[in-house]
Amino acid sequence: MSQSLDRALGNGIPLGRIVELCGLPGSGRTELCIQLCVCVQIPSELGGLEAEAVYIDTSSNFRTSRLLEIAEGCRNYVFENIDSLHESSWNTKVLKGIHYMETFGVSEFCASIILLEELLQTNDKIKLIVIDNIAFPFKADCLETDRTGILCRTITTLRKIAIQKNIAVILTNEMTTRIGIGVVGALGGVWAHCSGIRLFMAPPHVAVTHNTGKPDSVAEIKITKDGIRDCG
Repeated sequence: MSQSLDRALGNGIPLGRIVELCGLPGSGRTELCIQLCVCVQIPSELGGLEAEAVYIDTSSNFRTSRLLEIAEGCRNYVFENIDSLHESSWNTKVLKGIHYMETFGVSEFCASIILLEELLQTNDKIKLIVIDNIAFPFKADCLETDRTGILCRTITTLRKIAIQKNIAVILTNEMTTRIGIGVVGALGGVWAHCSGIRLFMAPPHVAVTHNTGKPDSVAEIKITKDGIRDCG
């Protein structure tokens, strides 16, 4: 719903790629994830994918009430005066079109990736996978060596899924401070090169980097009741 962000990405979130959203709390990472889960369900006759999404929530950020607000904002923005699309039927479709998994800790997170692979074997309508957030399960009771191994296996699996199934994978990440560098994405320098595209969110600015074949760029957005929108 932000043309500025779409342009900065080179025509929206691409299928078959891994996109990482980095930002401080309140920067709009979860807002954008929820909006993408709604937008991926827009009917094909209106230019959408008419697909489904998987939302793996590791930090209890997801709110159904916020989802419905953004769904209504999408309905008003995209469908405009189409009377045949009633609010209740659209909301029901949106709710059914998101496969939600809530995880607590590293073990449940790893189990969710296994469940994800099983789900994709029986559902070819899924075109978006969200993990919000990738860093949270590793905050406690996880050695750095174990974390590195799990993350490497996870990113390998997600990259394979993205390419073979032509699915967009969205990962949110936290920010941390590194001496001599400043504020950077969490999980270390090796992880920084794992995602295909990286967004640093600090509204009103979103910096887009690591987008293969495209120059780094900046979008200007704002967070509204209806979701992510252009400034102005």
